Amino acid sequence: MNGMKSRFDFKPGSYRFEIPYMAEDTAALYYSTLNGYEEIGRNYYLDRSDMNNVLLSMTLKGTAHVACPAGEADLRAGSLAFVDCRERHVFYPTCDDWHILFVHISGADVFSVRQKFLEAFGVVCEDFPVNTFTSFLETLFRLEHARDRDPCEMSAVLYGLLMKVLAHAKQRMRGGPFYVKRAERFIHENYARGIGVDGVACAVGVSKFHLSREFHRCTGITIARAIADVRFERSRALLADGSMSVAQVAEAVGFGSVQAMIRMYRKRLGTTPSAYRKYIDHV
Repeated sequence: MNGMKSRFDFKPGSYRFEIPYMAEDTAALYYSTLNGYEEIGRNYYLDRSDMNNVLLSMTLKGTAHVACPAGEADLRAGSLAFVDCRERHVFYPTCDDWHILFVHISGADVFSVRQKFLEAFGVVCEDFPVNTFTSFLETLFRLEHARDRDPCEMSAVLYGLLMKVLAHAKQRMRGGPFYVKRAERFIHENYARGIGVDGVACAVGVSKFHLSREFHRCTGITIARAIADVRFERSRALLADGSMSVAQVAEAVGFGSVQAMIRMYRKRLGTTPSAYRKYIDHV
């Protein structure tokens, strides 16, 4: 296999089903050349690329880490990782006993489904029903061991699983792409550091033009406005508290200068921060 570096550490309970080559009459079907259940020890390491399929891997027990060009994430029980195996991807456990169910899927539109998943969740989804994933894989295992294995039946199972994953992604996307929520969280956690649009985009791993467009579509405001809103509301709370000077408040919330804070207060409240504090003190 091209582009693969590995160190396997499988325990006796592991099961893998592998079909090295598929017949020509399966070309129009969804099919899996590798799937199974693995109980993995800490010495396991997988660094792989150049496979023309996608990988769905559900963690059932333990913890691990996954990294690929789209991002990286920690895995725990209930984590569903969806990886484009054409790209380099790395998996390794962070415990002594990591259990996974996995399936590699080839066929029409598998990469498109993965892209929708990526837009909704990133590399990993934490709330896809484990029982649903397990049920599809158990059905696939049973069909693979049938005396007269039917590629069409197996294709239907794989298609059904992909459609369940796609429906879950579309449901999540109604609230906006995952990176918009991540951007909002990053702003609330880092507004005091003088961040701007470039910094937010870099933090969530999306181009600033794409993020700006999607952020405005989902929230109705720009990223710059979101940062300003958080700084403004936090500064009001600090001024009302009264334990910091105006200059200290400006620095604490990331305005960069007292003048910048004054300009915002004049624009939004028609007064200065000092005058606003005096008003609050007398209310």
